Amino acid sequence: MDNIDILMNDYAREFGSGTATVECNIESATKGGVGKLLSVSANVKSAQVDKSGDTAKIMATLNCKVMFLNKAGEFDSFDYLCDFTGAINGNDNLSLQDFNHLWAVCGVADIDSGVAGEMIKIQSVVNIKIFGIYTAKCEILTDMPENVVSKKCDVVTQTLINITEQNIELEESFDTGCTVEKILYSDVTAMVNNAKTMDGKCLVSGNICGNISYLSEGVVTCKNFNTPFSEEIETSGMLEDDKANVFVKATDCKIVLTGMEGDNVILLQVAVSVRIDNFRLEEKQVVSDVFLADYEIETEQDCCKYNVMDKTYNLFDKIVGNATVGDDMVAVSKVICTSLSRNIIVNTYYDEGKIVVEGVLAVNLVYLNIEGNTQSILIELPYSLQFDEVMECTNKLLCAEAIVDNLYAKVKRDREFEVTANISITVTADSPIECKTIKAVTVTDIKKCNSYSIVIYNCKEGDELWDVAKAIGASMEQIVAQNNDLQGDLAGRKIVYYRQINC
Repeated sequence: MDNIDILMNDYAREFGSGTATVECNIESATKGGVGKLLSVSANVKSAQVDKSGDTAKIMATLNCKVMFLNKAGEFDSFDYLCDFTGAINGNDNLSLQDFNHLWAVCGVADIDSGVAGEMIKIQSVVNIKIFGIYTAKCEILTDMPENVVSKKCDVVTQTLINITEQNIELEESFDTGCTVEKILYSDVTAMVNNAKTMDGKCLVSGNICGNISYLSEGVVTCKNFNTPFSEEIETSGMLEDDKANVFVKATDCKIVLTGMEGDNVILLQVAVSVRIDNFRLEEKQVVSDVFLADYEIETEQDCCKYNVMDKTYNLFDKIVGNATVGDDMVAVSKVICTSLSRNIIVNTYYDEGKIVVEGVLAVNLVYLNIEGNTQSILIELPYSLQFDEVMECTNKLLCAEAIVDNLYAKVKRDREFEVTANISITVTADSPIECKTIKAVTVTDIKKCNSYSIVIYNCKEGDELWDVAKAIGASMEQIVAQNNDLQGDLAGRKIVYYRQINC
């Protein structure tokens, strides 16, 4: 129809979720077999999503990191990659064909490990969520029939301008003061601290962080690092007032030993992928209600329902927790090293003026007991963090991602550890938009009327001037002309309107 327009809104929406159980079998004979497993951690290194009918297919790589004592009692490790696939169905009968630019958010929820002969067997449960850019559409009326009185409302619309992807190379190095025999463990992650939109470009600042454990003369040393970066990325079509949803991920890390014997330098060369989703917000008017004073009319409605980006909050805090070994175990002498097993965000919400983020931090801790034997323990630390970040309204939809760095543990008592870690959390707040629109108006029968009419309208709770006008069948301007002071709350007011009708 000529007088119909389509209101379209692009936003990131979850298509579906599921889990995958990934089994990895690592042959250990080449490293002298396994005498004792010390720590096992896993994370999804990369993931690609393809459309297949109404099912999203994911192809991903799980990175398992294992530290152990071989049968000769020597420290050793594996950094093992395991490919896996999965299929995710849509939520709420969503059609995959309505989504573009699909991506996966994956997190390891549980790890089970053991040794069978010369084989290290690891089973990981991976939580998978598939997201994409979804376009919500609704029909709106552009031209009104003659004499129809319309009510218009302002709505915020969101349009995807473009998606920009770029890889950046970063380096971190530090002196060891020793000869490094082997790297036992390394974990590198990337996070965004701020994204500033400008005309034609976006300034992305953040950090690469993690830890590395290495062996020298039979002694394990653990080193944490946190290196800031700032990159100006060209984004065609971006304007200063646009919104940017930025994703960063450390995709690769090469470790190079340099320097002299007795004073090696560890150089980390980190590849970071950056993706910027550029959205533009605009205000538009839509017709939300109509009436005709002298004729009955029929209307067809449509519903606009979508989300628009509001704000990104970059939050920082510290997690501190204690853990103990059993009374039947030998007392602790010192901590050798720590590694992150997994970090799971369970819930994010807004409560009484605070953003609350709840999750569980799982830490592998390798230690030496007072008898000189190497032992290990998996520590799970639940946390609930509150941040004094003020939101303009409380109905925002919150989504959080977290990066843990500067993980550290010390012996507090003979059987007790204190674990600390810095946590950086990015919370994205979206505003839900929902409004009814009129997409068609049909004039039907003439209204029955008297020659003269006095109408008295008793205002109910929640009534606005538009509700009064529609009920009486007069314009808001005509009602205001006959009734003084119609500002503010109308509940309990009696509005009198005198109308002459020529029938």
